[in-house]
Amino acid sequence: MEDSKVLQDWFRTISFKMQSVVISAQRGPDTHHCKNIKSITKWIRRNCQINADTSHSFMEERPLPTFEQVEKEIEFCTVHYVLHLLHGLEIIGYKHPETEVRKKAMYFYTQIAGSILHLTIETEAALNERLADVDVKNVDN
Repeated sequence: MEDSKVLQDWFRTISFKMQSVVISAQRGPDTHHCKNIKSITKWIRRNCQINADTSHSFMEERPLPTFEQVEKEIEFCTVHYVLHLLHGLEIIGYKHPETEVRKKAMYFYTQIAGSILHLTIETEAALNERLADVDVKNVDN
């Protein structure tokens, strides 16, 4: 295959740390089947990857759920999973090249962070600093 790749071009421009976080957000919760959260993870996949098999439901298009639908499912998820989802949405909300995608991701990020977890919304500058790639050659052991 000529120039084969799985990740969309925009995704490959963000830091390796940010890519790792968003890749972790593309999985579903381990403990419960949450159809509304699953719709969001499929949406994340569609906005970061190139679909290798359109006959499979891995990235199928579904309408995004309302925040209220997601809120009812999040209480059954582990905090570990919710934080993967939260931070993946944050990165897409700040970094995706399409305005509508950024708005949708930022909506879910701010609602989950603020309304459910009661966290302060991180600024893009703080996100950039927190997830900047470190040159491992210059790190003291």
